[in-house]
Amino acid sequence: MFCQRSPALRGLFAPFTRWSKESIAIYSAIAFLPIMIAVGAAVDYLRAENYKAAMQAALDAAILSGGRDGSADWTQIALNTFNAKLSSKYEPLPKPTFVLDSSTGNYSGTVMGSQPTSILGIINISSISVTVTAAAVAD
Repeated sequence: MFCQRSPALRGLFAPFTRWSKESIAIYSAIAFLPIMIAVGAAVDYLRAENYKAAMQAALDAAILSGGRDGSADWTQIALNTFNAKLSSKYEPLPKPTFVLDSSTGNYSGTVMGSQPTSILGIINISSISVTVTAAAVAD
């Protein structure tokens, strides 16, 4: 009813009314692959964000435990904490690097990992790189 009153809208929707059922099936089949890749990309990126959150939580705990210890062996304590906090479902565990800034006494750490993809492998993206950093100020 609204399209009858508005010639602009009638002209806008006119090409769609001329499509046959066969052409709609063809266009749907052609659009299927990009839609599935988009949905798969969303799933893969969500998995990578969950991996990033788990690594961030593990690195934060590692920096705090290593900084709290404050001994010469603080990096080993931080590494043990990181490995204990990061779930075993993220095997192989990434290797973090820990640094003590001697001028300020601040502890910092960085870890880089990659989350394998499932659907994005179709378009030759085999993994998503994830990097997190954390720092703690010595009290």
